[in-house]
Amino acid sequence: MRVAFRWKRIFWILSWVFCVAGVAISFVTLPPLLTGIIAIVLTAAPFLLQRIGFTVSILHIMPMPSRRVIESRLGSLWGIEDKEGEHCVVFGQLFKTKVAARDAFRLFRSWNFGRYIDDEGNIILRLIREELDRYTIILYPGERGIWNMHTKKVQKELGQLASCDVKDIRFFLYTHADYWNRKQAKEIIENLHRTQTVLLNCFYPINNKPIPVSRRTIKIQRIEILDRKEVKESEMGYGLEWKDPWIGVERSQREKYQSIFEDKQTEEQIISKKGLSS
Repeated sequence: MRVAFRWKRIFWILSWVFCVAGVAISFVTLPPLLTGIIAIVLTAAPFLLQRIGFTVSILHIMPMPSRRVIESRLGSLWGIEDKEGEHCVVFGQLFKTKVAARDAFRLFRSWNFGRYIDDEGNIILRLIREELDRYTIILYPGERGIWNMHTKKVQKELGQLASCDVKDIRFFLYTHADYWNRKQAKEIIENLHRTQTVLLNCFYPINNKPIPVSRRTIKIQRIEILDRKEVKESEMGYGLEWKDPWIGVERSQREKYQSIFEDKQTEEQIISKKGLSS
């Protein structure tokens, strides 16, 4: 923006220079042909300068998680919640502490401009089918209309001929999941296309049970389910290689939290691995 404003100021100064030069040249006696050429140039120059467009390069950074959220995240959970007599799918992020879970929930709400209902695709849940009933699950913010927002701002400051080239940095969370022996979790995913609605929440463990941090969930509707071969190079998840969910997890941590993900008595049945990237 600063570069564009600087050039706009320069063109404004040049326009005045040409105007002053036009007045000054009228006091000088020159051959008619040369005077005519100079007059045409001085008259046309300000007109052309006013019609020069600007392209402003903008880097937009989406809301980012705190270090506490990154270090405390354990994985993902699926569940079924009875809401007003209807079975709703719950997708949760599990954290070691209640404080981290609360911070993460605030982050997700910021992706949706503080609202609990996302009907504009501000939060995207992408599920990529891998081989042998494996999935890569990615949660990330959408474009949030940032191009329109910055375009309006630039044109307000620099005029209707101005445009902007917007690049964004978006944080995403991913989970590698193996549902070979998790028919219920696989069934939940494969049936999402029927409802296209998921309730997003954050959890923390108490006595090996996941506890929701918020009574209200965030309702998201932008659900994408596709095969690995369908993921394009420019899309989220391309090149994200699937790995065993428990690789890189300390033995003590696995023993402590594995039962939460594999509890046969609850609807939250999933094996997950902490995955964070930006």
